[in-house]
Order: sequence, then structure tokens, then C-alpha cells
Amino acid sequence: MSRDLGTDRNFLPRLHKAVHGALAAGPELNVMSAHTVGLLERTLSDLAGRGTTPVKLYDWMRRNVMVATTNTIFGPMDPFQHPANIDAWIEFETNGISALGMGLPKWMVREAVKARETLFVAFDEYFRRGGLAQASTFFQRRIEFYRAEQIPQGDINRLAVADNIAFSTNLLPTAFWLIYHIYSDPECLRLCRTELESGVTRDGESSQVISYGYIKESCPTLQAVLRESFRFHGFGFAPRVALEDHMLDGRFLIKKGGYVFTPYIVQHRDPQNWGADVDEFRFQRFLPGEDGKRLKHHPAALRGFGYGAHLCPGRHFATAELLLLCALMTLRFDLKPAGGSEWPQLSVHKSLQVAALEQPDQDVEVVFHPREGVNQNGWSVRMA
Repeated sequence: MSRDLGTDRNFLPRLHKAVHGALAAGPELNVMSAHTVGLLERTLSDLAGRGTTPVKLYDWMRRNVMVATTNTIFGPMDPFQHPANIDAWIEFETNGISALGMGLPKWMVREAVKARETLFVAFDEYFRRGGLAQASTFFQRRIEFYRAEQIPQGDINRLAVADNIAFSTNLLPTAFWLIYHIYSDPECLRLCRTELESGVTRDGESSQVISYGYIKESCPTLQAVLRESFRFHGFGFAPRVALEDHMLDGRFLIKKGGYVFTPYIVQHRDPQNWGADVDEFRFQRFLPGEDGKRLKHHPAALRGFGYGAHLCPGRHFATAELLLLCALMTLRFDLKPAGGSEWPQLSVHKSLQVAALEQPDQDVEVVFHPREGVNQNGWSVRMA
């Protein structure tokens, strides 16, 4: 496998090194995470005050989880605070990224190309109006790196649009599957709530706080659902370069310098790694055993955030946002399919290949019911 992919001779490792400090676990990351979750808490409080209006869950994630994330990254002048730009992103993501990546002509995806141009213009205005000055340290360092590489501003606008793939395209389906699997399984929901409720600190009627440190230390079920969601729904791949000629399985010649793509699903659905129930969603496989230790598996058997040169630099930020969002929702709301129906089994055949996780083929209309006996006021998170 090529060692150049992980050295400073390659653009991607240099970029990761430039922004790593802002995304590593620590004070800077805590500021970003707290801001994002604070915005999500306001969204949940708004839901609590609106009653039981049905919403489409995946679309709700897109328009709220995505915007909370982009507002944190891009700052108060975030282009995605405008609904028209969210719509443009959805069109480009759904119908443009994969098609254009495969080299299909632009006339075949005119609306997606038009949407992409809308986003280019939006980010051009963002930079011209000084939006970067109020952006996160992470995004400022990213743009500083692009400029140090002498990338023209027009291309930086385009890279900023493409960067949103990393910021939202994998985050949103992960958030969706977490909520779907927690609420569609009564036992999972009960365990999550039992663990979380023990960690809420209250000060009368005015303050209810959940600590991220507590979740990491004392909420194994919520973390197990996240890991099983990565295993069950993850279908990204790892690119590598062959260092020498190799005959694979005695049948396939891989030439030196050729690319090898390993789909994560090979490891994620291997019975030797996970047992005979590998095709079932079972969060229990990641729960600690009687000895208090989690199931041991081969390090390569789970690739939720990639690995090696392609290990996601934003994994700590994403994990905090996902776990805290689910904690606040689980503690504050009952979530049920609209019309009193059962949670549907969802197909994933139309999933966008640009993402690392499957996406549902159809959205689920749900109703957020504020939980009886739960005070909806004064909720907040503490990162420590």
C-alpha cells in the first residue's frame, strides 16, 4: 500500500495537519460542539412549543441538524441559513454529485448544475462580505491552507461547497439511523433513557443539564447504537495504491501503482467478525459483557470514521453532536410515526454513493410528543 498517501507529499494529509488542532479533542472543539448543540436545543424547544405537528424525519434532520452544523462552522453569515441555499444543496447532493463525479454531461443534470452555481455564488458573497472573520477556527485554518496553496478564490468557493459533503452528507444519515433505531426498539429506548436520566443535574425548574463526559462514561447503550449504525449502514470504501505487482486470489493481477478500493461492507458484514446474526441490527453486540468489557473485534472490522490516511479528522466533533442530539431528544420527547402506524422497515437501494452510510429510500413522517412529566425548559449541555 502506498505510503505517500499519508505523507506531506500528498494534499490531503497536509490539509488534515493544518486543521487538526481545531478538531482534536480539547477546548477549541468543545466550543464548536457546545455552539452546535445549543442551536439544536433551541430547535427542540421550538418543537416542544409547537405541539404535535407531523414532520418528515430525514428532511427535519437536513434542515435543522445540517444548519446547526454549518452555522457553527461558517459563522453567523452561513450561506445555509437561507432556505433557498438548503434547497440548492439538496438538489446538488441528490442529483448532481454522483452524476458529475461519473463524468456524465451537464445537460443530463441541468437542475443540479444550476443548484451548484447557486451555491458557488452564495459562497462568493460570503467571502466578499467578510464572513470568514466570524467563522470557526477550523474553517479559518482550512481557508488559510487553501490560500497558502495558492488556490484561486473562485476555486476556494467551489471547495467550500464541496466541503459540505464532509460536514453533512455523512452526519445526517448517521443521525437519522440513530434516532430511527432507538425509537423503533422499545427496549433500546428504555435502556438509553435509564442511563441518561441518571446523569441529568437539575436546579429547580430553571436548569436541566446533561454532561457529555457523563454520556461517554456512563451511557453504553447510546454508544452501542452509534457503533452498530456504523456497522450495519456503513458502506464507504478505503482507497489504497499497490506498492508492487500482486496476483490476488490467483486470478486478478494488481499492477504496481494501481488503485485498490476496499468496501467497508466487506468487514462490516463478515460473519467471522460479527457472528451468524451479521445481517441483523443488534446494538447489544457492542454492550459490555458481564466482565464490564465490550465485545472484542478485529480493529479493521469496524470502519465508521475510516482509517489511516482517510481517518475522518472531524470524528470527535461529529460524535459529540450525534450523541448529545440523541440524548436531548430521548430525554425530552416521545417520537412516533404519524397516524399511529408502526415504524416501517426502510429500503436503502437508492443511497447516494458519495456518502459513507446508507440513506433511506423514503422519509418517515413522525410526531414529536413532549414527554409527560418532563420539564421542557432550561435544557443545556456541559462538554466536560
